[in-house]
Amino acid sequence: MSELDRKSLAEELDLPIEDIPIETFREVLNKAKEVPNPDNVLSTVIEKAGVFLDMVERESVNGNMSARMMEVGNQILNTLITATNSMVDNYSKNFNDEMKQVRLKQRDRELDQKDKELEIKEYFYKQKLQLENGQQSNTTNNILVTDRESLLKYLNQGGNPKELEQGKPT
Repeated sequence: MSELDRKSLAEELDLPIEDIPIETFREVLNKAKEVPNPDNVLSTVIEKAGVFLDMVERESVNGNMSARMMEVGNQILNTLITATNSMVDNYSKNFNDEMKQVRLKQRDRELDQKDKELEIKEYFYKQKLQLENGQQSNTTNNILVTDRESLLKYLNQGGNPKELEQGKPT
């Protein structure tokens, strides 16, 4: 593996050459380790609680158990259950919020599609009403409503798209 030539790089970029002490890196790493992940904290606490509860069980078998040890064991279990339930609730709320966002986006797309369909129907019935009232409409509009995937699938399967020139198919 090649090594970085710091002197040449510093000369090329007009940077001062400074040695950074190892202790600075260690401090940065220690600070990064201080930010705990809730899952890691919970698993560590569960392991410690397991060790303590094993000790309580051994003491109860030996007959040296006190009421205070049972009380502390009970408190540890209640705290772990509360913390776990809180984390599960938070994950569940986040998941539900994401699902709501997906549903809202889907509903908005469906409403947009319904809007377009209503515009097309309105246009169609206006044209039909004009024809029934005897007004001649000299516009011929062919409206194709489809999604991109269906159109690409049709074209890939050998569908023949017609080219239009001055409003007339060729």
